[in-house]
This record gives sequence, C-alpha cells and structure tokens, in this order.
Amino acid sequence: SNHFDILHCRSYFESLMGAALKKQKGWKLIFDMRSLFPEENVTKGEFKYQDKSFNMWKGLEENIIKLADATIGVSQPMVDDVLRINPNANAILIPCCVDTATFNLNKLAREKYRKVNGWERKLVVVYEGSLSSSSWNNLKNYIKYFSFILENRPDAHFLIITPSKNIDFFSMMIKHGIKKSQFTIKEAMEDDLAKWLSASDIGIQVMSKVHDSHTRLGIKFVEYLSCGLPVIVNSNVGGAADIIKVDRVGTVIDLDDYKEATSKLSKLLTDLPMIKKKSINIVNEVFSIKVCAQRYIKIYFTISK
Repeated sequence: SNHFDILHCRSYFESLMGAALKKQKGWKLIFDMRSLFPEENVTKGEFKYQDKSFNMWKGLEENIIKLADATIGVSQPMVDDVLRINPNANAILIPCCVDTATFNLNKLAREKYRKVNGWERKLVVVYEGSLSSSSWNNLKNYIKYFSFILENRPDAHFLIITPSKNIDFFSMMIKHGIKKSQFTIKEAMEDDLAKWLSASDIGIQVMSKVHDSHTRLGIKFVEYLSCGLPVIVNSNVGGAADIIKVDRVGTVIDLDDYKEATSKLSKLLTDLPMIKKKSINIVNEVFSIKVCAQRYIKIYFTISK
C-alpha cells in the first residue's frame, strides 16, 4: 500500500534516495538542500574543485533538482544557484529558522549576567558555535576582528560560546595582544545560550572565502538576531551579508579597507539601540519557526494537489 504522497528529503544523500523512490513509486519529492554539498566538501578537503567526485555530485545535484517537485534553499543566493542550474525548477526560499520561545531578549538575564561578570561598562561581542584552526569557522579570522574592534573600542569584551575544546584559546589570543581579562570562553546549551546572547551587545560571524561563500547563512546569525543582537559579518557570509544590506540589522565589514571598516563599525555602534528592535522584528516576520513552518505547509499543499 502507498502510505506517502510526499518525500521531504533534507540534504543530498537522502534526496538521491528520494529521487530513486520518486521514479519507482511516483511520490512527490522535496529536495531540502541545507547547503551546497559539493562545494562544502571542497572546503572540508574531501573533494578538489572540479575533480571527479565534485563533478559527479554536481551532476547528481542537477538531476535531483530536475526531478524534485520543490527545491528549498536556506538563502536567496542558494535559490538563485538552483535557478541557474535549472531555470524551470520550483525553487523556494525557507531560511534557517529559530525558535523564538527559546531565543529571545531576556532582560533579567542580561542584567544578572552582565553584573556577575563585571560587564556593565563593557561592549560585549559574542561568537557562538564550533571553531577550528582551518575551514570556515577559523579562530584566526575572529582574532583579527577582535583586534580591530579593540583598537576602536578598548572597552570591548569577547564572549566565545563553543563546544570546541581542542584549541588553545589562551595562547592564541594572548599572542595577538588580547588579554585574559578581555575574553571569556563558555559552553552553553539552548536556554542558557539565549541568556548569554541576551547579555551581549553584538554578534559576530566571519568566514574565509570558500566556493559556497555567496550562499552562507548560519543558524547562529538568526539566533543572534532573535536575542536582539545586531550582527557583524564579512562578505564571505554571503547570505547573511545580503540580508544585512537590505534590512540593516548589522554591518558587513571587510578588514582589507581599514578606513571603511572603522567608519562602518562606528555607525553600527551609534545605531545599536535602533537595530536591536529591528533585529527582533525581522526574526518574527521572516526567521521564526512559526513563519517557516507555514512556508513548508504551503509547499506540501501546493505540490500534493
């Protein structure tokens, strides 16, 4: 018996199986990409750009998009890529979403955490997520931005919330002139994470240039916004940079032009209170689980007819 109408497949391997089952059973197929798998594997060092494995997966990607009744991208540039691959694709944007019941601006936690940590007069810049000495969440990139922020705001304090334990943060930071008193390393789960974000002033996400840089939009980006944080990104977080340019919920800073970078940071600091409200509003309109769930439901109804 046929229990299903629609196969909703997240990522490439699942969608490859979904494409085979669609041919066999006639079920409708949703290809929920999540990220560009071939390009991501180049960054991870699994493939080389344009090698046999990379080209094989690009071919499979094209076939899945062709067969799929809907292809979902998490950023507008990813959706644009799908349409470049197949102009007839039913390409739909459903961005990384956030549970606003968990991630919201907790004013009590903000006051408490800032007082306990002695941050009342500090500008707290937060990074959440994994870190490494290679690939896209490279600690060296963050240290460059921390140094840049300190030059402009000596009262800055850097909060790093990370599960990454195999990095000697202290020696790396101190080597680059960032004192022990100027940063805090933490581990935190969801509820607690939202409180630490609430206690901060600015979120940061900067990456190295990779083959899928133009599509990048991290879950951390929307979690920052949901807790009322303006976000600093660089151009290599392309999906997030596009949103910031349109909706003005942060700033895109590239350090290769120091004068422009300084003026952008200065403007961000002036606009902080205004951007706080904007950040929360855009999450409620675009990135909340409720809004994204409605978009999924709409796809299910549309393609099952």
